Amino acid sequence: MGGAIKNAHRSISLILSFVNAPGMATINGLEAWLLSQGFEANIESVGLEDVAMTAELRDGLRRWIAADGPPPAQVMESLNRAGRMTPLRLVVAEGGSTRFLSTGLSSVDRSMGEVLAAVHDAITAGVWSRLRVCRDPSCGWVFFDQSRNRSGVWCDMAVCGNRAKARNYRARRRASRS
Repeated sequence: MGGAIKNAHRSISLILSFVNAPGMATINGLEAWLLSQGFEANIESVGLEDVAMTAELRDGLRRWIAADGPPPAQVMESLNRAGRMTPLRLVVAEGGSTRFLSTGLSSVDRSMGEVLAAVHDAITAGVWSRLRVCRDPSCGWVFFDQSRNRSGVWCDMAVCGNRAKARNYRARRRASRS
């Protein structure tokens, strides 16, 4: 069981890094994310097609997380398209734990395969449902809900939660004055 939990934590970390990474809409931004995650990247080999593929996968994952349930049909199509382009290999470790390893030829293919494998790990470990999109309209950050009853709505109570509470307080004060 310890290996599954360790894989799930690593998977959640990769998923959060992927869906929250700034600047991935450019070749330089995608390359920077690849390097930050330990994927070898060569700026000459990363192209606009790679940027488009990662953008589609990121958007699909964000929309699935925001749906708070099964993925919408359009999201499933997008994720399945990415899955067909990223070969994975099953690895069995000592003790019988398993995980998928991406065998893509390019760093982008390998990274997208690792992200999809991380989604599988998170679902299998039962932690996918704890991913949430922050309810603060000015934020939109994806976070892992660590609350016991799975009721977290803000990525950070001290920032986004405080902003929401302050807005609600000001709205109540305005309403009581009128």
